[in-house]
Amino acid sequence: MKQKAFAFAVGLAAIITAQPAAAQSGCTRDQLQAMASSWIDSLNGGTPYGKMQLAEFMAFNKNMSVGFMSEFFDMEPKKVDWNLSLLDTTACKATVETVIQAKDGPRALVAQLTSGFFGVNPIDIMYPNSAAPAERDGFTGTWAPIPEGQRMDRESLIAAADGYLADKQPDPEKDRLYVVDEALGAVNVYTRLAGQPTSVTVRVEGGEITAAHVLGA
Repeated sequence: MKQKAFAFAVGLAAIITAQPAAAQSGCTRDQLQAMASSWIDSLNGGTPYGKMQLAEFMAFNKNMSVGFMSEFFDMEPKKVDWNLSLLDTTACKATVETVIQAKDGPRALVAQLTSGFFGVNPIDIMYPNSAAPAERDGFTGTWAPIPEGQRMDRESLIAAADGYLADKQPDPEKDRLYVVDEALGAVNVYTRLAGQPTSVTVRVEGGEITAAHVLGA
């Protein structure tokens, strides 16, 4: 009986430590900004090694499927021309939207990064297999923080994003990955629209969506 109890306790401890830090204590904006900045450094340098604090066993997903980091980071720098970061202190996640200089020209790239106890894990990127100028051109500008007294709460921002997706043939909400930044009034969602993996980021001001960045894979 003692052996079974011990095994259960060890298994439970392993499950707890495998969870993102957000599941227990949350993160600060400074911590998440540092993680986002390290991702940009990785793109500019062509490798995450020496740039990011990665978990020992890290999952890398591309377009909502299992991917290979070695294939994406091929030691060729991907110069970042523009970037926008959403910082989710509740979920310990950051979304980093970028326009990069790839081998085939300017490309839009969106990354969801999760901060865990032992480093970044997982990394989820949305990156089309070919250039899509019309979508890329929508990734511009800067978003200033919403004044504190005018900010919407997390649930309201998610509801606004879900409302935006409601008429776009979305897959079930249970399959969505959210990053919510109350300070920016912004939500990034990984979802499938008409079956296609898609990143959608909306900016909500005064209860109205004032900007949207959409990148389909």
